[in-house]
Amino acid sequence: LDPRVETFLTVCETMNFTKAASLLHITQPLIPAGPALEEQYGTKLFRYKSRQLFLTEEGALFLRTARTMRQDAIRLQ
Repeated sequence: LDPRVETFLTVCETMNFTKAASLLHITQPLIPAGPALEEQYGTKLFRYKSRQLFLTEEGALFLRTARTMRQDAIRLQ
């Protein structure tokens, strides 16, 4: 599974970039999932409202697809 997708999934599980970085044992500036995937797919996946992180509609769709990708990768292994 693409590491950016795995990072995206972890961010979605925590809805916090700092917590996701801690779980992935990387520093927060190395969390490329949001901006890199947004650039690749040409859409916003996350938004902030009152300092809280939320998924956009497109982000929710990507999350469902990424979860399926993760399960497929596990089955293939």
